[in-house]
Amino acid sequence: MTAKTRKETAAEDQTEEEEYETSYEDDLLDLVERLAKRRSQTARGPARPRTAETAKTADPIDTADTAELLEEDKEDDQDAEPEVDAERTETRQPAHRRVRILTIVSAVLTLVLAVVGTFAVVQARGYADSRSTQEVRQKVAQRAGQIVSVLFTYDYHDAKGYLEKQAAVMTRSAAATVKPNWATLTTLFETGKYVSTAQIEQVYVGDISGNKASVIVVVNNKLTTSKGIQSSAGASLRFGLLKEDGVWLANAIPELQSTGVQTNTDLEGKPLTAPVPTPSPTK
Repeated sequence: MTAKTRKETAAEDQTEEEEYETSYEDDLLDLVERLAKRRSQTARGPARPRTAETAKTADPIDTADTAELLEEDKEDDQDAEPEVDAERTETRQPAHRRVRILTIVSAVLTLVLAVVGTFAVVQARGYADSRSTQEVRQKVAQRAGQIVSVLFTYDYHDAKGYLEKQAAVMTRSAAATVKPNWATLTTLFETGKYVSTAQIEQVYVGDISGNKASVIVVVNNKLTTSKGIQSSAGASLRFGLLKEDGVWLANAIPELQSTGVQTNTDLEGKPLTAPVPTPSPTK
């Protein structure tokens, strides 16, 4: 009677331990499945719904649980086994389960690290792409300001030097379009004693597609001639840029979008009623 009671007590303790461990394993398995689905969705998009067929092959641990339960039932039916064997089985069974639990926990940690790693890579790529785009826009803006500054800064004392600088900031085709007018521009600058300065106020970058870009540049311009001074505050110019040999260049002659606020004075600063002629630096 005493031996039977000890066996029944041991069986009840084992049952309680198995129920607790089974519940713990179920929670871990549920976490594994959720993490696996999340990783799959992060790397390849939304996960496919589980079907009856995939469910059969997706839970090998559940299958092992079923086999073990059957084995335990078989052991319980063998009442004739010595008590020592029963105690040895009770000692060995929890150890086996602890090994399986450690395996599951290791798998969970692996999946967690994989999910976090994948998410970090996606974030890093997005940040890198955004940063790269911003850097390109900044380079285009800086280059556009330099181009307008060159085109609208000249002095009749060095007309040839200005025309050479002008060609250096334009594409080959745009420079070829302007070059036939060099003689006319030189005569105009020297006869009218033209001196022009430009101060860039703002650059607005439009679309950038490959090696092409469009910009609007706001500039303050002061043109001094032999007859007077014309000042334009906030004039806006629009033009396109093309990258040739790795360098952004003006792909066309800048078009005047707005003259801004203009003032005209004589050489002593007195207001003039008639505007001072404003030659285009490319015509």
